[in-house]
Amino acid sequence: MKAAGKEKGHEAVAADEKDAFRTSSSGIPERLAHRRDWLRENYPLWTKRTIYGHLREAASRWPDRLLYQDGQRNMTYRQVLEQSDKAANALLQLGAQKGDRIAVNLNNTIEYLILTFAIARTEAVKVPLNRKLPLQQKCYILSETGTSILVSDKTEDMESLQQCAGLRRIILLRHPDSPGNQIISWEIFMGVLAQAEENHDRTRDAEPGAAELPCDIIYTSGSSGAPKGVVLTHDMILRSAFANCLNRAFEDGRRVLITVPLFHVYGYIEGLLSVIFVGGTLLCMQGRFDERKTLTMLQKYRIQDILCVPSAMQKLLAVPDFDFYDLHALHAVYCSASVCPDWLWDEMKKRLGEVEIVTGYGMSETSGASVQTPPEVSFGDLEKLRRTLGRVLTDHFSGKLVEYRVVDPDTLEDLPQGHTGELICRGSIITKGYYNRDDVNKSVFTKDGWLRSGDLGWFDKDGFLVFLGRDGDNYKINGENVSPLYVDQVISESRDVIQAQTIGIPDEKLGWVGAAFIEPASFSQAVKNRIIEFCSGNLASFQVPKYYFFISGKEWPRTSNGKITKKLLREQAVLRINQEKKDLECWLQVGSEKCNNDRPDQTE
Repeated sequence: MKAAGKEKGHEAVAADEKDAFRTSSSGIPERLAHRRDWLRENYPLWTKRTIYGHLREAASRWPDRLLYQDGQRNMTYRQVLEQSDKAANALLQLGAQKGDRIAVNLNNTIEYLILTFAIARTEAVKVPLNRKLPLQQKCYILSETGTSILVSDKTEDMESLQQCAGLRRIILLRHPDSPGNQIISWEIFMGVLAQAEENHDRTRDAEPGAAELPCDIIYTSGSSGAPKGVVLTHDMILRSAFANCLNRAFEDGRRVLITVPLFHVYGYIEGLLSVIFVGGTLLCMQGRFDERKTLTMLQKYRIQDILCVPSAMQKLLAVPDFDFYDLHALHAVYCSASVCPDWLWDEMKKRLGEVEIVTGYGMSETSGASVQTPPEVSFGDLEKLRRTLGRVLTDHFSGKLVEYRVVDPDTLEDLPQGHTGELICRGSIITKGYYNRDDVNKSVFTKDGWLRSGDLGWFDKDGFLVFLGRDGDNYKINGENVSPLYVDQVISESRDVIQAQTIGIPDEKLGWVGAAFIEPASFSQAVKNRIIEFCSGNLASFQVPKYYFFISGKEWPRTSNGKITKKLLREQAVLRINQEKKDLECWLQVGSEKCNNDRPDQTE
């Protein structure tokens, strides 16, 4: 098999090599099988290792290949390893101990990669923080985990963060305004401290069993209360990353662009840790998604694979001069993490050509995706992509990584195949629990070790998962069950809709009613009317939302992984509806000209 790039950072890609990935669909099964055989040959046995060991092994095989690129800075495998060793020594000089929690509050920068592997080498535990978290939530996480060191590129809130119990040091990428004993700059960290005499005893090769130690505590969005820290081990996330490579048939040297954050499992495991198995390159987007910048990077760096969410893909394909960009190197797309309208799958095939498209299902508790569609289903009939999220991931070492059951949420008894129930799971990539939350662990894990996901769905006869949303999201109108996920899927079929999220809110007459938040393609009244008419014509009467709120893409309340927070949507809906009622009472009493006409954009 040909390597997908040259040793010097993949600076050139032969024309015939690019064409090999964009052949007619008739040769696709053989092509994918060939690449999977290459992976099995290179990894015949599973060797447990730390994520630092994962990098070191790759650096010994492909030292001069680029591991990281962001449009401004490049770094090879050898360079990342060398910088990680320096950072590990600096952490030790600051007193980092085995098992210490070290928080990272950074964008998708090279420093994030360096710290990831440095922390792993010291056998400490990384606590990635969402950059957009408010101060209160950051303090909560730092305090609950007992974080001793924080690395950040934000200078604000330093005074408050310094008060967190147990926090000894703050390392700032920017030069601190008021440096002191607790706050130091990245320059000093990687200079004076990193150059200090190395503690050879603490930076020796990992001892047997190190792969089973925790490496990350990743906090969930906290949709059902305070955020919870998911504890993941080195072996869990590396097994998950390899299964992703195998299902998606990664080739030697794959260049992957991630438009999602590294502080979430999607970009971290299915992006960074996966490309290292094949000596590939991770190209990173930073900050808010920019469709034109993304297209420029895809063309300039001849990117072969992109990880994104559906709303980002919609914006990408909507760029007026999209067809003028040369995307012939792109042969794979991973589009996941939220509802994807049926038409978008067809549009991707139409605009991108013979590309390998996959989607998936997973969560932090399952070390990222535990279910994925095989890329083969994106050629020919797209029904599996439209209706399912794929099959349970496997490897050639132990078979299925996760075992799923569909059970009655109340009795936990197994349901017949094809019946909807709660998904529960166990396996080698499933977390053993939430950090310091024994009360929660007792409620989400059964006595025999199955994790209750709180998600609803069923598996078809081919083992493909049909996902139906969260157990608590569904609501009833006059005794009729309504699935918000289904309503969202139908609304999203309208070409006037970029994204839709429906939630149930209490109603005095009907018990519950639907409120749909919609990001329209245009805010013209004609477009809004068409969307409402579309809903009336394509949904059952009890499924049609009572309230419509049209919002821009910037107004979606999102979690650290880019998912929309329905709890906050529900609160917004109630506030808007209450304001509507107040306005109506005002108009009836004194007339509309004397009332506040600055009302939320709503149609009832």
